Amino acid sequence: MAGKSLKGTKSHTNLKEAFAGLDFLKEVGDPVTDEPIGKTEKNLRSAVAGETYEYTQMYPGMAKTAREEGFAELAEWFETLAKAEKSHAGRFNKGLKQIAGKEPAEAI
Repeated sequence: MAGKSLKGTKSHTNLKEAFAGLDFLKEVGDPVTDEPIGKTEKNLRSAVAGETYEYTQMYPGMAKTAREEGFAELAEWFETLAKAEKSHAGRFNKGLKQIAGKEPAEAI
């Protein structure tokens, strides 16, 4: 990736999109579910939906684009992010089960 400019590429746009949601959530709620930030169970459900979208569609698509544009290292980074989002979705699902009493709560 060294020496090649991201500017003007779809990968550059994807990088901006990957980080845009951080402040957006605070202001308008969850972009996947259109739900406002609410109670814990509702927030966890929204988080699962968002993380699932990110690991099944968003980051794999960004990785594909980066590879097509010749940014193999960036593609690997997006693939790593997808793995992290999958882990997050699993943890949030576990939290939902704990709230519902279907799994014991873990000590912190």
